[in-house]
Amino acid sequence: MATIDAIGEFTRSQPNLDVVETLRQIEHEPERKGTIDLIMVGHPAHADAMRRWSASVDARPTDFEVLDNACRYFVCTKNFPFAFELATRGATRDPDTARWTTTQGAIYQLAQLALSSLHVRAARGEPIPSGPRLDALLAVMDIACQLADRAGIEATANELLAAGETRPRALHHAHVALGWLALDDGQVTAAVAHLATAGLPAALNVPSFTPDFRLAQRLVATHRAEVTAFVEAVARWWTSDPSVLAGYRGDLAAGAMPRFR
Repeated sequence: MATIDAIGEFTRSQPNLDVVETLRQIEHEPERKGTIDLIMVGHPAHADAMRRWSASVDARPTDFEVLDNACRYFVCTKNFPFAFELATRGATRDPDTARWTTTQGAIYQLAQLALSSLHVRAARGEPIPSGPRLDALLAVMDIACQLADRAGIEATANELLAAGETRPRALHHAHVALGWLALDDGQVTAAVAHLATAGLPAALNVPSFTPDFRLAQRLVATHRAEVTAFVEAVARWWTSDPSVLAGYRGDLAAGAMPRFR
């Protein structure tokens, strides 16, 4: 796979790169999948490419060439958690499970390496922008949660909180992760407290971002009132998908079991 620097050089030299056509070629001509390395996160069509890849994978859930290509694309753009999720789909659907578990391990290592490189640079005294550091921490934390890697979850969540992190996205994900660990340890009261904190204080100015409902899903059967309060807290700041939020609220109000995603 080409390096990010090489991808950037390619797109700078070819500003009219047709990402959609490249995707079409990759989807229908698997032998051309190496061209996936030519798409980078900074390209104007990146958001459209993200949507098209997701739709393509959903439309053909057992087309493993498309799944593999999509996984490579999201690794290339450093969206390690979604690449890992795609590899997990492959592991559950493809008879060649080993192929995908190997891919999962490689993706987790890449995410950890990206975070480690920031740690090394910081130790050298280089100024590290807070945004990339947060993204790298959250990527490792997300995959660690998917793998149930307790050490990875604890390390990333505690690093965020120990650094005095105050950004809403960091606080939300760190407390969801720590609540998950508390629940695994049978510390239900602590897990519920983390869930409440993950909803974020009403006084906090929170930009919209996608919340993590995994802890809420685990608690809803036994702590419905607390999960309802969490959903209402999230509703203050999660504005990008109101229909999904309305469905959760409706299920909780009707006494049904919501299927959080």
